[in-house]
Amino acid sequence: MRVFAVAIRIFALALLSTASFAQEYPRWFLDQGDLPCGGAAVGITATPYYPDTTGGQGLLLAAENVVRYRALTISGRMAYITTEAGTCVVASTVRESFDTSLVESVANSMKLRSSFSIGGLMLVLASSSRCDVPEQFLRTVRVDRSDLPPWVTTLPPDDDMSYAVGISESYYYEQSSWNEAEKNARLELARMSHSHLFGVGYLQRYDSGISIGSDIREEDLGTTVLHGVRVLRRWRNPSMRLFYVLLGMPR
Repeated sequence: MRVFAVAIRIFALALLSTASFAQEYPRWFLDQGDLPCGGAAVGITATPYYPDTTGGQGLLLAAENVVRYRALTISGRMAYITTEAGTCVVASTVRESFDTSLVESVANSMKLRSSFSIGGLMLVLASSSRCDVPEQFLRTVRVDRSDLPPWVTTLPPDDDMSYAVGISESYYYEQSSWNEAEKNARLELARMSHSHLFGVGYLQRYDSGISIGSDIREEDLGTTVLHGVRVLRRWRNPSMRLFYVLLGMPR
């Protein structure tokens, strides 16, 4: 458990970061699963120094996500705690692998459909098939003036799909927070599909001077393959400085 103890300390220090984040996002980013476009994907990166009408690195990352979610192999162990905010991954030795040789050809087939840049954050929406983004999805939503969506605390009921929410604290670079939340949602999907309880620990933390204890569960994910994963929703809670991503996968 030593590696997990070190990672937990890093996790606690990361919570202290005070970076400035966007307050509004296009609806196609927050409600990606509602887009009437087959094979649409989002790339999240830093704003480039020079204007780029092709999507650049963001389009390449979108292509990488398309390939990743076709078939993703996950193996290793993860440690997590369950809080009022949800399941929080505090450490992992998980490895992810997918066929990266396909990324370049997929990127070449994709076209930029929309992009959004604010501060140091760049969001790119791309797809291989035709995708005329409806006007309502181009509008922005202020997360600091909106209620927390229900899926953050209650997963949608569905007999045909498995759902998982990934959570991330605030890192200095906003794209790191979104990417970490998405990764943690993948780990949660893998944990739901196949896991073995490896051990239980205890984390003592302090909140406003009050000592709070949390049970840490360490699970072995074995080797799990996820097929057909889709990014459905994203949200950020400004008051708690937390990022959320909802993923879905056919059962």
